[in-house]
Amino acid sequence: MDQGEDNSDEMYEGLEPDFEDMNDCLERDFDERYDDFDAMNDAMNKGGEDVMVDLTDVFSTGMMFDTRDDLLKWARNVGRENGVVVVIFRSENGTARPRTKTKLILGCEISGKYRPWKNPKPTRSTWSRKCECPFRLRGTPSNVGDGWYLHVICGVHNHELAKKLTSHAFLGRLSQEEKVVLEMTFCVGFAYLQSECVDNFTWALQMLKEQITGGEVEVIVTDRDLALMNDVECVFPKAVNLLCLFHVCKNVKAKCKMIVFPKRKQVQIMEAWEALVYSYDETQYYMNLANFEGICSSSSIFNDYVHDQWLIPHKERFVEAWTNRVMHFGNTTTQRVESAHWSLKRIL
Repeated sequence: MDQGEDNSDEMYEGLEPDFEDMNDCLERDFDERYDDFDAMNDAMNKGGEDVMVDLTDVFSTGMMFDTRDDLLKWARNVGRENGVVVVIFRSENGTARPRTKTKLILGCEISGKYRPWKNPKPTRSTWSRKCECPFRLRGTPSNVGDGWYLHVICGVHNHELAKKLTSHAFLGRLSQEEKVVLEMTFCVGFAYLQSECVDNFTWALQMLKEQITGGEVEVIVTDRDLALMNDVECVFPKAVNLLCLFHVCKNVKAKCKMIVFPKRKQVQIMEAWEALVYSYDETQYYMNLANFEGICSSSSIFNDYVHDQWLIPHKERFVEAWTNRVMHFGNTTTQRVESAHWSLKRIL
């Protein structure tokens, strides 16, 4: 929404976002703020062992899939179960181009290289999550009759696999099943405000409230912007204000990499942190908290930061033991609204 302007919906008709481009842009937007710490940390921790995770057996199958979409759905489900986001790396249609065989090449979401900004003189250095992961799958149609087969070209990943796939940009897209209940959950992006101040946040939230004709807003997910959070409480007093889990973990990881060494200690701490935020009830939370505090005992500065900035004032807003008490339909991050915001800015 834009204060003082009334833009017609017609200007958006026929404009579809490019999700592949969008994901790359989001990765840059989220990572550029923190990945300088990664570069500094890697420079101080040279000599570590290379990571190699082989999932060849996991993706090897003799199944024949009825359609290309069935093959793709199976590969993505298996990937999700094993901490991998499987994306289309290349798709070729033999009927569209001469001397080309129909095939579908799948890869890991962080395959490939970082594509730099077109600006020849960037104002700041940026880094990318992409690490040239060699993982590749090939889907080919059956030579006889209908059907598709999946073959593993390379089953190796050169990076650690995610234990949770919360907030990944690709997985933030709505599935067909989710679109059926779209009226129950939606995202709103405030694209252009004169400034991020209390008055403008209040105006934007009130404009949103006027558009809601039935029911109450029960859950709102935001970043930790205290002015925005205070306005949410005033305009939507009955709503539960969750904090974006993705950005919370990003901040904690960045702080950890700044002040905790060596690298293996960082890995231990972040694994304990992940177990803490995904605690399914309060009993497990306090058990995981004791473990986390024990691992952080040699780094009191980091331990104090996590407690003072996140756990003590806000744990009920992002730890699963509390967030799962409200109906959020799996929306515990702001990824979807970030995507919509980026797409709208690109159109305008």
